[in-house]
Amino acid sequence: MTPVRFVVATYNIWGLYRWPEREEALRGFLTDVRPDILALQELKPETLEVIDEVLHDFERVDDPFEGWTREGNIYWHRDLFEKVEHGAEDIGILEPLRRLFWVRLRIAGTDRTLVVATAHYTWVGHKVERETHVNPRVAQAEKTIEALDRLVPPDEPLIFMGDLNESNNAIKKLREDGLTDCWRGRGTYPPPTHPAFPTAKGAPSVLDWQLYRGPLRPMVRGVVDYAKGDLAPSDQAGAGRLQPRTEKRRSGPERLDFRLCLQFNATCSGRMQPTLRIRPGIHPYSALNLSNSRGGCF
Repeated sequence: MTPVRFVVATYNIWGLYRWPEREEALRGFLTDVRPDILALQELKPETLEVIDEVLHDFERVDDPFEGWTREGNIYWHRDLFEKVEHGAEDIGILEPLRRLFWVRLRIAGTDRTLVVATAHYTWVGHKVERETHVNPRVAQAEKTIEALDRLVPPDEPLIFMGDLNESNNAIKKLREDGLTDCWRGRGTYPPPTHPAFPTAKGAPSVLDWQLYRGPLRPMVRGVVDYAKGDLAPSDQAGAGRLQPRTEKRRSGPERLDFRLCLQFNATCSGRMQPTLRIRPGIHPYSALNLSNSRGGCF
C-alpha cells in the first residue's frame, strides 16, 4: 500500500519574550510554512490566540488543565487527522505546568492511529539543579519512557518531540529505551539547535529533539531559517525538509512516511514549498530570530 506521508514539527515559541514585537513574524511563519502536525512549547494565551486565528483549518487539544494553554499543545490539520484521545502525564518536570502532553490521532480515511507527544524538560539553569547539582532531565526521560510504554503499544507509530534542554544523558536514556532520534535514524548527527544568532547568545548546543518508534520511516532532515523581514517569530531556529506532497493519501498503509521539523524558527511543509533557505549548522539572519534555538527535521 502507498505510505501515508506527512510533516511533523516542534517549536518552542519563546513565551512572551519580545512580544508583541514578534507577532508579525509568527503570523508570517504560520501562514507561509505549515506542518501537518505542530507541537508547541512555551505557549501562552496571547500566542495561542494568534496561532488559533492563523491555523483556522487546524484542531488542537482543548482541555481545562492550564498547562495546555500556558506551556504545551499539539495542533493537527483537520483534513488529515482526527483526535481519538489525549492526556497530560506528570513526568517530574520542575516547572509546575509542564507535562508530557500527548494526543492519539486517527489518519483520515483509515483505521490507523499514531500518538504524538511533546515535552519541555527542565532548564539547566533551574534553581533546584544549581543547588543540588543533579540533572533532573535523566529522571524525566525515564518517566517519559514509562508513560509512553504504558500509553502506546509497540506496533503503534509514536513520535515524541520537544525542547528537551539536553544533548547527553537524557537523550541517551531515551535511545537506550527504544526511541530513535531523527538524525541517528538517517545515519548522521544533528547540528546545533541553540542559539539562533543574534537573538540568543551562547555556545552552540543541541537542545531540541524529535524521536520516534514503531512503523515509521523518517525522510529528509535539515536546518531551515525563516524570518519575516528582519524579524523571526522566536529565538530558536528550525530544521526541516522542503518537499511538496505528490501522492494522494490512501487508506490502510503498512507504514507511515513522515518528515519531522525540529524546534525551529522555520520549518517545512507537505502541502507547499515555500522559499526558505536550508543551511544545516549555520545560524540565520542579522536581526531578531524566530526563537532562541534551532531545530531538526527528517
